[in-house]
Amino acid sequence: MTVTGNRLLDCAPEEVRAALLAEARCVHIPLGHALSRAHAVPRNVFFPVGVVAAQMVTTEEAEAVAVGLLGVEDVANCFALLGHRTSSARCVAVTAGASYCIPLERMRQLFERDSAVRALILDHLQYQLAIHDQISACNRLHGIDQRLAMWLLSLADQLGSQTFAMTQMALSSILGVQRSSLNLAAAALKTGGLIDYRRGRLWIQDREGLIGRACSCYSASQRLVRQLHKTEARELSNPAAWAERR
Repeated sequence: MTVTGNRLLDCAPEEVRAALLAEARCVHIPLGHALSRAHAVPRNVFFPVGVVAAQMVTTEEAEAVAVGLLGVEDVANCFALLGHRTSSARCVAVTAGASYCIPLERMRQLFERDSAVRALILDHLQYQLAIHDQISACNRLHGIDQRLAMWLLSLADQLGSQTFAMTQMALSSILGVQRSSLNLAAAALKTGGLIDYRRGRLWIQDREGLIGRACSCYSASQRLVRQLHKTEARELSNPAAWAERR
């Protein structure tokens, strides 16, 4: 079995994973690269194995905020496999890293031809929509300190590390706040011994403390991830269930 580092691919049945990997190539995604643009049809579908991308929505007043993070748990641009091929969000890399990449039209052919591939993508799309709903509420209801803690924990989870490169610009864009507001929130977390940062690099020093500081949206999103993993594990252990979906 080929282990890719992308959980969605690695939890798929062998024949589904093989069909996807036969069309994929592994590419390096630089910081700031747009995986898709708002209101434009993307060229590729991505299965991240190192890169983390933020789904950003921009208002008519040119104010932007993140509504989701995509990393090793995810597939990016899967919305384009449905009837409407564009999204109001743009997807931009907030860390550099690797990703498997499949041209959209080749992925569409697999999606339409193979019901097991289609089931895999649709299950994950449902999960992404639930995450978007949670984060939309979070952006409206919770304070900057709580949201910063939530996003830092989510980034650490996607990267599999408690230390990572992250710029002020990227974090302020994710939160949809001015850098001055971000600096105040980050300084409060640093003073509390929860994080440290310098020269574009950040360390989570007290993960449990940071979880305590984060809003309830972090634990809610973790429950959604666990539910997705249970579904994947159940279907992976029961090939007959996948066969029925074909």
